[in-house]
Amino acid sequence: MRPAFVSAADSYSTLASVRQLGRRGIPVWVASQTTWTRATVSAFCAGRLDDGRGAAGAVERRAALADARAGVLLPSDDSELFLASSLRDLRSSCAHVPAMQTVIALLDKRRLYEEANRARIRTPRTWYPEQPDEAARTVAAARCPVVVKPRTQILRGIPGKGDIATTPNDAASLFEQYCHADYHPSVSRVIDHVERPMLQEVLDVPHAGIYVLSGFAASTGQVVLRGARKPAQWPARVGNGIVFGSADVPEPLAVAARRLLMNVGFVGPFDAEFIEGSGAPSLIDWNPRLYSQLAFDDARGMPVAWLSYLDATGARGDLQKALDFSRVDQSRVVRFENPVLAACRRGAEALRVAAPRTPRRDGARSVSASFAADDWLPALVDAAKWGAYALAHPRSFLGGFTDLGRPA
Repeated sequence: MRPAFVSAADSYSTLASVRQLGRRGIPVWVASQTTWTRATVSAFCAGRLDDGRGAAGAVERRAALADARAGVLLPSDDSELFLASSLRDLRSSCAHVPAMQTVIALLDKRRLYEEANRARIRTPRTWYPEQPDEAARTVAAARCPVVVKPRTQILRGIPGKGDIATTPNDAASLFEQYCHADYHPSVSRVIDHVERPMLQEVLDVPHAGIYVLSGFAASTGQVVLRGARKPAQWPARVGNGIVFGSADVPEPLAVAARRLLMNVGFVGPFDAEFIEGSGAPSLIDWNPRLYSQLAFDDARGMPVAWLSYLDATGARGDLQKALDFSRVDQSRVVRFENPVLAACRRGAEALRVAAPRTPRRDGARSVSASFAADDWLPALVDAAKWGAYALAHPRSFLGGFTDLGRPA
């Protein structure tokens, strides 16, 4: 079997990919500079690669190693996807990665919203000011809170999803701060004025949470989908999901999503986030790569990492069988959670620190982001890492459970 190479060793998407492929006998190598990560301690990890520092150089070295072993690269984050796309004509291990124009169309939010509107998908009101004073005037005219967020996370010098601005002065100050987040020159060459953040209206999130559409688009043109709702995330305002619940996929949304994927020529795994309101759902983000709740979809009959591997290796017969299997969710799994953060969230709710938005299990079959009966060590590492973070940064950790605003 051809080996697979993944990175982001501490991410839940990588851990899920390692388990999903490893259980099928695929050797999975994980890039990491340290041994004790969630994915590298997995019983299904074939080995660890220390491919050095510097994202661009690391991906190039990983791709070269994958070529030497006739393997494939499965991008785990936005930056790796961007860099692998730049190597698709040079490295056979990256040949399956989408073209650069496709990657930019989905990872640059300005381009993404243009493509969404073209596919008849609704988006929130969004502005692209050029100066801090223009950002201030925008907030004053909008008469609503806005989130100041980067247009893309690709090779961004300072991490962060966004910050809420409630006054014109807040918007001007945040705009100026975001402009100082250095991007790699390769990003600036393909996205004009990428350093300028965007402003987006803060929409009210329903009690049920943000709607998440996930799936896989095959090179054969077929698309399989799953729906979920994310009622809780950490940090509470702008963060990653810690609880997901199963949800149906509305046919109009499925049709529009397939149209968008076809328009941009995308092949691979993805998830997208929507805020549901009185009208059609509004798209706020699209992740065209492996995503955090991958284990949830695997348990619901859609093994996205396996589909990605089969498509990347050209195993068309097995790919078609896996796609046919993935079309309908025949499982009884209804819930996915990060066990450590979900437990802390429920504790915060009990102490009335946070609004009660995390549903309890009530006997429903649940999937853990870190624990598996045949692979328990990652769960211990996960708990230890969150415990260390809480001790080192108690205010930040506890503050992440306080609902001071709505997710954006």
